[in-house]
Amino acid sequence: PRIATTSVAIVLAIGSASASGATFSYEGRLDDSGQPANGVYDVQLTPFPAETAGASLASPMVFERVPVNDGRFQLEFELPPLQSDQAWVEVGVRDPGTAAFSRIPMRTMAIAAPLIGQCWATTGDTGSNPASNFLGTTDAQPLALRSANQRVTQLEAQALPGPAGGFTASVLQGSPENFIVAGVRGATISGGGASAAATASPFTPARGRTSCPIITARSAAATAISPAMAARQSTTTPSPRSRAVSAIKHKGPEAPSAAALATSH
Repeated sequence: PRIATTSVAIVLAIGSASASGATFSYEGRLDDSGQPANGVYDVQLTPFPAETAGASLASPMVFERVPVNDGRFQLEFELPPLQSDQAWVEVGVRDPGTAAFSRIPMRTMAIAAPLIGQCWATTGDTGSNPASNFLGTTDAQPLALRSANQRVTQLEAQALPGPAGGFTASVLQGSPENFIVAGVRGATISGGGASAAATASPFTPARGRTSCPIITARSAAATAISPAMAARQSTTTPSPRSRAVSAIKHKGPEAPSAAALATSH
């Protein structure tokens, strides 16, 4: 058959459990001949208690002529009361009117309500209420975000001591080696992970030259003195202390004398 297996399939619970069971919403992606499918297909869902074994929890449910747009489709179904809070769904797909379903080998986990709420679409949501719709944890555990299966961000709410109560939060980002010492509240850490030897300091001299020559306002003002004042300054013998101070101020290339500056003007 020309039906390809689903490349992405997500099962989430919506609504709440009842005496008759729980309502589930199945969101899947269907590829047809290597491309996102468009059109109508018959879909079969069979729930199981485990990912790879076990007898089915209910008879296969057939949904005929399911619309698929850009490879995406959604189905809702009910399951009888379960002994556990999860089930695994096996999916089969066929062209409308044909006899056999093409079974997708991978089962997808479904979680029964009310353990989770309404799902958030990967393309964005509308009509959300920030008082009840949020991304995060409801127990005393931090929220971790990963990239390439590495922790890149960790957010943790921390209660404040004292009768006033309240809370603050710590933000931990960057290298997985970063950490916040126990007992510290309201900390923010980011970056890290790079070798210190591989990072050159911007103040490190290169090839024996000073990286940042400094011109003080006093030395720059010397260009504006009169020739007569320059002549008097050239005949004045500085004290030993003045010579020592001058040597400290003028490390590096020798500064031009006042007489030379006056001659150039």
